[in-house]
Amino acid sequence: MKVIFIKTVPGGAEAGEIKNVADGYARNYLVPAGIAIVATPEALAGHAKIKRAAEKQKQSDTDWAKATGAKLDNLVLEIRAKTPEASENLYAAINEKDIKNSLSEKGIDIRGAKVSFSEPVKALGEYSADIDFGYNIKKSIKIKVIGE
Repeated sequence: MKVIFIKTVPGGAEAGEIKNVADGYARNYLVPAGIAIVATPEALAGHAKIKRAAEKQKQSDTDWAKATGAKLDNLVLEIRAKTPEASENLYAAINEKDIKNSLSEKGIDIRGAKVSFSEPVKALGEYSADIDFGYNIKKSIKIKVIGE
């Protein structure tokens, strides 16, 4: 079945792209989720409009990612975590959600960006995390875990 993608699917298709996909995939997932529409003659006539809207959205997202990434330059994020007495180990490892919450408290919203760690954060100390905004925009931040 031929569909027009309305939203970008990572590793699949860019918004505005026309592709052939399996009928079941289109009917059961792409169309109901609002990711794509069936490429009817009417939809194909409006394809240019969909493509322009997708390009505008991509540019907006890229501008947002660059602006947000600039806020992360030279940032050292301090996170307070609970530890057992006389121990440097944490009760729970620091994860992506903790990073997003800490950045949000500082007024930096990283939306759907992916956070990855060079090593698991399970003890007090200094670490680094990589934030991937997509659109080939990646930033690295330093994390300082402090005991409560």
